[in-house]
Amino acid sequence: MKRTIVATLLILNCAMANAGITDLAWLTGTWCGSANGLTSEESWLPPLGNNMIGLHRDVKSNKLVEFEYFRVVEEGKELVYYAQPNGKPPTLFRATSADNNRVDFVNPAHDFPKRITYQLSPTGELLVRIDGGTDASKHMAWKWTKLCGAVTK
Repeated sequence: MKRTIVATLLILNCAMANAGITDLAWLTGTWCGSANGLTSEESWLPPLGNNMIGLHRDVKSNKLVEFEYFRVVEEGKELVYYAQPNGKPPTLFRATSADNNRVDFVNPAHDFPKRITYQLSPTGELLVRIDGGTDASKHMAWKWTKLCGAVTK
């Protein structure tokens, strides 16, 4: 059992040592979706200067319900996600895995979420999931596309 844990940690460490901010270029753009009268939009600037900057908003009945600022920063050999929901001070999550279509950010000490996952589906949709740190834990999930409608007044 101990060998399995050590081997898994070494594999994760090697995978993360090779992951950089440019590996998340697939996240670039504006993503959106609607469900139950709620419109969600999330925009990510492309990698530049060892970081990506993003923002999110949820609108219902033409009123802002929630917003969030976030960024992913390449710090040494790590990718670090800073989340600031509704303008609060940042909460830090560290990438545990990243490649050209998925990234998992984890903060086991945070109340909820403990894990944030972004994944590009084979059909080009952005799948976003926040959870309690395991696949079986309490979670919320969204599916967004880049085919956002035009903004109207």
